[in-house]
Amino acid sequence: MNSSVADKFLSNPALFHGKKILVAGDIALDRTFFCDPAPEGRHAVHAGESILDVRPRGDDFGMIGAAYNACLLSADVGAESVLAAVSGDDPEAARLAELFAVAGTKAKQVRLPGVQTVTRLRFLVNDPATGRFRLLLRVDKDPDVALSYTMAESELCSPAFLDWWEEEAESSDAILFSDTGKGFLSRRLLVALDERTRRASARRVSGGKKPVAIVVDPKREWEKFAGLKVNVFKPNDVEASGAVQMPRQDWGVDANLKSLAVRIAQKYGGLFPQIVVTLGEHGAALISTAGQRGMLFHFPALRARDPETGIAMHCGDMFAAALALSLTVHDDAASAIPFANYVASLQVSKPIGGKISGSDLTHPLNVRHFREFSRPPRHLGEFTLGPETGKI
Repeated sequence: MNSSVADKFLSNPALFHGKKILVAGDIALDRTFFCDPAPEGRHAVHAGESILDVRPRGDDFGMIGAAYNACLLSADVGAESVLAAVSGDDPEAARLAELFAVAGTKAKQVRLPGVQTVTRLRFLVNDPATGRFRLLLRVDKDPDVALSYTMAESELCSPAFLDWWEEEAESSDAILFSDTGKGFLSRRLLVALDERTRRASARRVSGGKKPVAIVVDPKREWEKFAGLKVNVFKPNDVEASGAVQMPRQDWGVDANLKSLAVRIAQKYGGLFPQIVVTLGEHGAALISTAGQRGMLFHFPALRARDPETGIAMHCGDMFAAALALSLTVHDDAASAIPFANYVASLQVSKPIGGKISGSDLTHPLNVRHFREFSRPPRHLGEFTLGPETGKI
């Protein structure tokens, strides 16, 4: 294993300055409401309903989530980012545009008339006994996915958008595809983007630069990425076990993790030679394949320094963003995972709605915690794959 990107970053926080990532993916307007149970008798009650009172300033009026988290992390480490995403053409989309403008984010937000912007509303209620908030209810407003895909293809499989993409790709060191299946990244669009990315990458190489590194954070439709250029494919354990029809298990048990790795490598190793599976509290697994041989490495999680202060939200998005950023300085997934683990461990400790900042990444207590408690990866073995590897 090479020296990890995490070690390099902690020794040189300017490591990512001058680097650029291009992000294409689903975004969401996340709204959080901090509430108290309504005192008895305050409100008219008609059918025995339970009523919550939103606290003064308890409505955050929205933050951008999902793929946008990669832009936040990039800014925190001094890297440039560009975001391509679709939304509806509704009040939620207007709020997204306001937030992009305030943050100074370079974003191509393609608005689709008649499509609902992905919106999540989380209602958290204060428990007077503990003084802590708990998630009581989450309400999602999702688009008609079939309509969104059709309209997105019509707008984006066009010379104007693809020319823009190719120009941005040529000046980018890495690309992150963040897919949550909300009606943006269809197979047809991905193929068109892949063709333009390959052309841009070839020009980078002819000019003496490294090719564009590509990270995919998938949902459940893995097949639509088949045949595309992918350096690192990053599902979580739920998506990975579901992709190979394997029940979710205790991934802290080596035998369970190896069984999952073999089945994933057998089915997808020929398509995605480096697959990183995030395992929650158990860290991450790297499944590497070459020909008929596969290898498995387990990267233990870096435990959160203050786990009681936060809630595990946005961790997967931040992990994928950290992988993409790491590949701008080193093309080895094994060297990238420790930095992604570090970023995810900090995100776990953030309170509800919070996201890590540059000061979190370089805070002396967090740096000391990483150096004291991070553990090297464990090689869990090699295995032979059958002749049908990668044939889905």
